[in-house]
Amino acid sequence: MGLYQKWVEAAAYRSVLTAAVVLAPLAHARAQAVAKPTSPPALGELAKLTSIATPQTLVRVELRPRRVLLAPELSLMPIEVVTAAGLQELGFDPTTLESLEVVVEPPMGTRLYYAVLARFSEPFALDQIPAKLLEHFQLTEEEGSIVRLEATDPQGPTLVMLDDKTALAASEGMLKKLTRRAGRPTEGAFTDWIANQEADADLHVTVNYQPLAPLVDAALAAGGDEIPDTVRPYLKHLNDIRYAKAWLRLFNQPDCEVAIEAKDDAAADRLAGVVNELLALQQRMSEESIAQLDPTDPLQEAMIRYQRRTLPQYQQMLVPQRDGLVFGYHPTEMADSLQVNSMLQISAIGILVALLLPAVQAAREAARRNSSMYNLKKLIVALLVYEGAYGNLPAQAITDDEGQPLLSWRVAILPFLEKQALYDQFHLDEPWDSPHNLSLLPLMPEYFIDPSGSFDGKDGKTHYLAAFGPAAVCDGGSRGKSFRDIRDGTSPTIAVIQVDDQHAVEWTRPADYDVAAYDRNPVEGIGSLHPGGFLAAFCDGHVSFIASDVDIELLRAMLTIDGGERIELP
Repeated sequence: MGLYQKWVEAAAYRSVLTAAVVLAPLAHARAQAVAKPTSPPALGELAKLTSIATPQTLVRVELRPRRVLLAPELSLMPIEVVTAAGLQELGFDPTTLESLEVVVEPPMGTRLYYAVLARFSEPFALDQIPAKLLEHFQLTEEEGSIVRLEATDPQGPTLVMLDDKTALAASEGMLKKLTRRAGRPTEGAFTDWIANQEADADLHVTVNYQPLAPLVDAALAAGGDEIPDTVRPYLKHLNDIRYAKAWLRLFNQPDCEVAIEAKDDAAADRLAGVVNELLALQQRMSEESIAQLDPTDPLQEAMIRYQRRTLPQYQQMLVPQRDGLVFGYHPTEMADSLQVNSMLQISAIGILVALLLPAVQAAREAARRNSSMYNLKKLIVALLVYEGAYGNLPAQAITDDEGQPLLSWRVAILPFLEKQALYDQFHLDEPWDSPHNLSLLPLMPEYFIDPSGSFDGKDGKTHYLAAFGPAAVCDGGSRGKSFRDIRDGTSPTIAVIQVDDQHAVEWTRPADYDVAAYDRNPVEGIGSLHPGGFLAAFCDGHVSFIASDVDIELLRAMLTIDGGERIELP
């Protein structure tokens, strides 16, 4: 598949390049090349081409740039700038490009097959085309008004100026094929499929899947385990498709359609089964989206009712219409069948709001999580500065002369959080819940609260607890650990961990995450404040998000300072 992708990329690059090069000035080309006296009579037949697609075409794309650029709906766009840029860089006004048709066919050995046909509304301004675009071309044939420019690169295109408003660029093999076919009726099921397309669309894309079947099989075989199991069952059904097409009309009654044709009745039945599976998947995703909303919130509860009321209608619109071997998806017709054509845009906005609400909530949660990471970063930096000042981290608690815990380490680091004035207000010889110290509880700095929690700062509860236990950073001793004591290394060792509301404690209270108490299941003592995981600050100063389904043994190892484990961080 990689080789084919490189071939497509090379062909596409050359096609885009030649679409500009075909407009090179005739006078300039003649001045740089030697003309042959005669040309094959068949060359003149190319002027009769109505399309460059053949039964062997893999992909055909047709654009209508002029119609789009000059649409009244784009009247406020800088069309003048587009025109000036086109004249300067390409030598023609893009608003004069009526149509651009591009086709790609399978290669034969090392020979590439591709072509581009450009039709203009006005004659080319030949003397304005930059000469640099013709650096790799030479004039090889000339017949009346038809000029042929051949690329010096064997795989490059040959440029044929069919008349002063039509230009063709094609690889050598493709040009010979088109020359043989010019003037003959276009035959073949694929070309018939192309002919039955919407005439006034701004974009057409048509794909012939049958020549791709061997490539799909090879890709599936080579992909191995790299192809996700959720995707692999659907990829094999690409071989059930014969053709596919899509068209889009941007303005003047905007519309679009997507259709595929199965290769036979059995393939059509298999594709119908795939459609049903995908619709069921979409249904499950919608239910999961609704489940993320909070039914206790009036606004979100209303959104739940709205989604449940309208999603069935939109799901019906997603069901393609089957006609024999053809599956078609035409949103406008489906909207008409639901009698919502006049309200389609308004309804679409509503459903987008409904579907985007979980994304907005996710963005808000991401912002809260980033704020929490910032808080933890402040705390761990304060701890590191404390260690630098005193040669050890603060003890888990400020104690009295008898070793009884009075106040948390969170009080001890206040001076390193630029909260010296608050620190000075504490009676360090009294417990956290003494009348005086308890009065300071509502003055908790904002760094100690996770914004995803339900607490207000005045509640005085913190979500950030130290790892506490005999083998943890805080072991309950009267003196804190130094970096020399952390034998497992500072980068894989957790110092502070974020917990949920249920496990939060008063910030001045000497209470923390008890590693031993939750040894069987460490996540149990953390909770689920953030979807999918929790935050932790490590002894080297970094903060990470850890998934809730983290390996238990790995989490145990990160919560100890000298277990000797080989730790690879997730």
